[in-house]
Amino acid sequence: MIKIKTHLKEFESVIKIIGNISNETDYVFSPEGLKIRAIDPSSTYMVVFTLSKDTFDSYEVEEEKILTLNNDLFAKIIKKVGKTELDIDFLEDAITLGNKKESFSLKFFVGQKDDRPDPNPPCTSVWKTKCTDFTKTITELSSLGTICCLDGTDKLAIKIKSNMVEGEVLTTAEKIIEGDDCFCYYDISYITPIVESKNIFKDLRVGFGEELPLVIKGDNEYLNFVFVLAARVE
Repeated sequence: MIKIKTHLKEFESVIKIIGNISNETDYVFSPEGLKIRAIDPSSTYMVVFTLSKDTFDSYEVEEEKILTLNNDLFAKIIKKVGKTELDIDFLEDAITLGNKKESFSLKFFVGQKDDRPDPNPPCTSVWKTKCTDFTKTITELSSLGTICCLDGTDKLAIKIKSNMVEGEVLTTAEKIIEGDDCFCYYDISYITPIVESKNIFKDLRVGFGEELPLVIKGDNEYLNFVFVLAARVE
């Protein structure tokens, strides 16, 4: 049995992000906590969430369970029953989600164990930024074009380019790794799926480099997050 109340809204945001990236995902419940790795259908970007058991108010999982769940239905049931608290339990072929008055079950498939290490590609320019500021900028610029450029010269600038619009936003991000100046291009529509991270983290670390993936990381005392997006070839 698992119960979550204190960090319920953050948990709901995690599931929303996962659902924005893939239709079905393996959820790995272990005695140490929950790990979720989602890859988009084109294999262009991915996200990994590692939630320690401290994320939950009660967490009783004695052995590892790998469940393949439909993310859209999982999110909808959480939204329905998880207004103030959420209880999670396991049946032979389904996961149950409920509260004191409501209970729903969601069928799962048995997933496959994935022993690949978490992604940690190199970056030549790394910045620390307020999560709310970064996600707000990404949301706003995504309505103006599809190609963004991260300019890590003196200040982190996020530029947008389309047939009709060109512009840039100078951020207040703090440079934490000095590297070569670079202008790196990414598809901004692949970054928008993680804007819900504004409800989870105070700060993000944004790393990139010439012809290198974009790497966005966030963490707090109970949750770790890594997002990786392949560079766009110009």
